[in-house]
Amino acid sequence: MNQSEKMILLEGAHEWKRKKLLQYVALTVSIVCFLMTFITPTRIVMVGSLVGDYSVYALTAVGVVLSSYSLRKAKRKHVPTLSLVFSLSLPIYIVLTMVLLFTGIIDVAP
Repeated sequence: MNQSEKMILLEGAHEWKRKKLLQYVALTVSIVCFLMTFITPTRIVMVGSLVGDYSVYALTAVGVVLSSYSLRKAKRKHVPTLSLVFSLSLPIYIVLTMVLLFTGIIDVAP
């Protein structure tokens, strides 16, 4: 194996590691977004304030962008799909709340 073939193999390995790192960063961001949306203690502390709202919006946007980019670049699409679903937890929560309000399952006011 000559030097140019070794360099091509090293560049391919580096590219693969970068794609995997991107997928797991997207998954981490989306899990944090999911926790801040659905888990009650983090929702009360963070989402009740203006800083919490903007942080959830920013995490949703960053998670969707990273997930969709890694979804395009990946051969195995399990991790990017999971991170995309977790990143979209805020819109899913809003739609779920609206459906439950309009069907009368939850009350509008206490």
